[in-house]
Amino acid sequence: MPPSSQGVHIMSLRCKSVWGLVCALAISPASLNADEVSFSDTVPLTQTNWKQVVTLPKFDPSLGTLTSVLLKLTGEVSGTASIESKDPSPTMVTATFTADISLMRPDMSVLMAVLPTEAITLPLGSYDGVIDFAGPSGRVLPEVKKELFESHFMASPLSLPDQSLFVGAGEFMSLPVWAIGRSRGSGSGNLVMLLHTEAAATAEVTYFYNPVPEPSVAGAGLLAMLMLHRRRRSA
Repeated sequence: MPPSSQGVHIMSLRCKSVWGLVCALAISPASLNADEVSFSDTVPLTQTNWKQVVTLPKFDPSLGTLTSVLLKLTGEVSGTASIESKDPSPTMVTATFTADISLMRPDMSVLMAVLPTEAITLPLGSYDGVIDFAGPSGRVLPEVKKELFESHFMASPLSLPDQSLFVGAGEFMSLPVWAIGRSRGSGSGNLVMLLHTEAAATAEVTYFYNPVPEPSVAGAGLLAMLMLHRRRRSA
């Protein structure tokens, strides 16, 4: 091969090598890593039984390629109780605070449910003849709270119904959430109990996605150098 053509051939290879390096660096390494974004909505403590709606943003496809969705429901039960045992002998009484909390799709099918429960057991004496929730046979319990959460995971690819539910630029999904009180008292054959139950719910959605690649500063600089080199050669 003539020296001149050999030099041209070597220069061509170098240009390809530099171009490959630019192409490799033009995609920022950080942009290759999976990213995530989360949103949440809460129904505050409210007396059961209630039916509410939580509203969450859908995934914006302009962010990148959605890979999976994690939906978490956190439930909380809170309650107070006034208890009077009418048994003629001392007894152990249990007050159980429970709320059945369900998060549903817009078509009312259940996505997930949680059942936060807290039980308090206490001794009460023989009935003192007065239903006043005081004395040896009565008691007023202070506020009792319990939290519980459960996660629901849907891997990509999402089904068609889930695509329409979770994906949409600038759109929101409205999910019904219900809380049914299941609180109760037990342990005495003759028991007077006043229960007050409240429940709260928080729905949180996390979208995992691969972001749209963006040119890095180093890649842009090398690209500019290569273009300048080509201009000088052509001149």
